[in-house]
Amino acid sequence: MSNKIYLLRQWRTWVFILVVLGISVLLYYFSHVAYVKVNITTSVTTFLQVYWGNEQSGYAEERSKVVRVFKDKKNYLFTIPHTANITRIRIDPTIREKTLVILRYFAIYQDGYKRIRLNTPKDFKQLRLVKDIGSNEISRNGLKLKTTGKDAQLELIISPERIRGTYLPNFFRLLLLAALAWFVYYLFSTKQPEPEVA
Repeated sequence: MSNKIYLLRQWRTWVFILVVLGISVLLYYFSHVAYVKVNITTSVTTFLQVYWGNEQSGYAEERSKVVRVFKDKKNYLFTIPHTANITRIRIDPTIREKTLVILRYFAIYQDGYKRIRLNTPKDFKQLRLVKDIGSNEISRNGLKLKTTGKDAQLELIISPERIRGTYLPNFFRLLLLAALAWFVYYLFSTKQPEPEVA
């Protein structure tokens, strides 16, 4: 019984167990998602929706991310699943018709893969105008367009390319190893309770 009470009192042990588990979960999460960074301006507050798919699967609501876009905000950052199986991206810049949209920057980046980025006139020419896009212009300021309906769509064909990993997952790996090493040291250096004398 005394040993059980002793273990329960070692709250530091349980805290560090939770820390190690938490770091492991974060490490897994950050290595299995891609980040999407967007710089966009709209004439009204609306919603941006990004879909992903490949040759086998079309676009669907469950394979999309919706972000609210405000008139006075330009930069947005959100995550999508691992890009290994993604070859097509659909960008719905707004859900409102007759909306002025300026897309200045669009990028997808994930550790271990080459960054996919649109920020020059040449880059923006890769976008295909699919639906409900009226007047449009590509310049050094990005893609400027006006929607003609409530379902404006742009499409980008991508080819994920593997490269060497960057520092972020390596940082978490080192942090995890450091936490494990400290935890082992803590367990072996903790003074055990003296046996009770009858």
